[in-house]
Amino acid sequence: MLGCPIDDGRPIAEHLEVTPVPTRRRRQQALRRVQWSDVAAGMMLYGGGPHCSFELGLLRIAHGGWLTRTPGLDLLLLADCPAQPTQHDEPVPAWLVGNMSSDRASVHWRCYRTRANVWGSLWRKSLHLLKLLSGFSSKRIYLKLDVDTVLMPESALRYINALVASSAPRAPLYFGAGMGAVGKPIDCLGQRWVNRRECYHLTSAWKELTAVFNSSDGNHAGDAYSPAYNPRFSYAQGGAYGLDHRALLLLTSHRVVERVVAAVATHPPYMHVRLPEDWVVGLTMHLRGVALHACGCFHFWGPCDVFNAVKDCVNKLCYLPITVHKMKRVEWYASWWQFLSGREAEQLAQLDAAEAEVSKRSIARRRAA
Repeated sequence: MLGCPIDDGRPIAEHLEVTPVPTRRRRQQALRRVQWSDVAAGMMLYGGGPHCSFELGLLRIAHGGWLTRTPGLDLLLLADCPAQPTQHDEPVPAWLVGNMSSDRASVHWRCYRTRANVWGSLWRKSLHLLKLLSGFSSKRIYLKLDVDTVLMPESALRYINALVASSAPRAPLYFGAGMGAVGKPIDCLGQRWVNRRECYHLTSAWKELTAVFNSSDGNHAGDAYSPAYNPRFSYAQGGAYGLDHRALLLLTSHRVVERVVAAVATHPPYMHVRLPEDWVVGLTMHLRGVALHACGCFHFWGPCDVFNAVKDCVNKLCYLPITVHKMKRVEWYASWWQFLSGREAEQLAQLDAAEAEVSKRSIARRRAA
């Protein structure tokens, strides 16, 4: 299977893990193989102001690039609503409307209205996006992408199917670039650490919340963690992460995200304002007992310096990059898409050859036995 045994951005080809699947199981998996029509994705946008032309520039390239390779995908764009309500409260760019076709993704445009500073409490907008995505109830996989993230469709679908095939049938899936849960254990009793966000679990509100979700009421997915006493958890960096249908429901039901934020909002005092949206998602998954499937091929700060032109990057990329995040100029996004899409077919062919060779050796061993 396609694996992600490393998280440091080194070539995954050096650590390629291919595991043969029994014939009967392989036939069963083929019947339920994930296609792009089984996937919904969401992006948050400003939708106006000085960032508007930049975001639309990136979307134009994506629309003529990777969105042409994701037939059946539903992409939801959540922009900030206009300051002054108009007759058309959700202004969809004309080029987006005029270029829809059945051979590419379907794009849906929604706007988000709030009285608060959106970027001061981005987790609220992110939660609204995820709840809108849950409305695509027939989908199996849900992706959250930043607008400055390049997605490699064939590699992404290959990874998703490998992950689904290697996971327990009813296990909720949460995947992306791993953050957190690294380094030495945190001394939450020490004066230096006691006010850090990593020590959120010391609040009485958090302990009460974990008692509720660790009970036998069916709200907790498993016992992978001890959320009440273990502050160490991994979360997926927000440039690109994914959830299956069950994980998304665990995240968006019972007002659990709001309850998580309320439980840690005063530790330290500023957290209720500046909580990172990806950290909130990861903490909620931690509460629900859902472990992160970390994969270093979701590059969250380029595999190289994204503030320079694409060069000398081949040996720093994963074997099959899934996403590359933080394209802060339109021309960088275009260059990266051209560079990565030009080499993807060759890399996929090499992976196919490696899998076929492992499968051949496995068959030979079984016959010899």
